[in-house]
Amino acid sequence: MGKRTYEDVSKYVESQSQHKCKVLSAKPEQQFDDFDLDVTVWNVKTDTDGAWWVVEGDTVPMNLYPQGAYYFGTDEVYSFHM
Repeated sequence: MGKRTYEDVSKYVESQSQHKCKVLSAKPEQQFDDFDLDVTVWNVKTDTDGAWWVVEGDTVPMNLYPQGAYYFGTDEVYSFHM
């Protein structure tokens, strides 16, 4: 699988909200290369469901985490995800 795109991340977030929100912006915030894994943390903003971190990589599952509740930075969300 190649690099994920804005469209891939947007579709994932909108599907996880059961299409109750629309992604307004999504950008790759930080990239990590540990243990031969290439992992990207995306900064995602939605119209009605707030701000999210999306963590993804070729061999790690894509998952989203709320920015306001528990995960305030890319290092923190990456550490929790891995």
